[in-house]
Amino acid sequence: LKGPSCSDQVVIWRACKRASPFKDSLSVDLSTMGEEEGDWNVTIEEWLLAEGQCVAGALASVTDGAMYAAAPVAAEEGWSLLFKESYKQMLAQEDGTEKEETIDESAILKTVAEGKRPAQGLWIAG
Repeated sequence: LKGPSCSDQVVIWRACKRASPFKDSLSVDLSTMGEEEGDWNVTIEEWLLAEGQCVAGALASVTDGAMYAAAPVAAEEGWSLLFKESYKQMLAQEDGTEKEETIDESAILKTVAEGKRPAQGLWIAG
């Protein structure tokens, strides 16, 4: 399996079609998962998408917020739905002006995983 060692934790992000009894992100201790066959992309598809409750899901490292697996797997659709490389965006400032800022979604996910509110807001795939 690609990704962190089994002693690391990951954040599972999912985009759901309707309300779910779970939070929008789950922190999971990989040591409790046991041995999986295949890769994490397929596991995400099986665990989060198979029943039709979610339209996309991803795993990201708690250490740096970088996503390393996403689903749906076909045509890398999960990646297009949940990830975008760092980019520039005009953001409103408190004084009413706008300022161009760099949006780094991995850093934002890391902030969220730490239980903090990202200063630039939550950005997923732009």
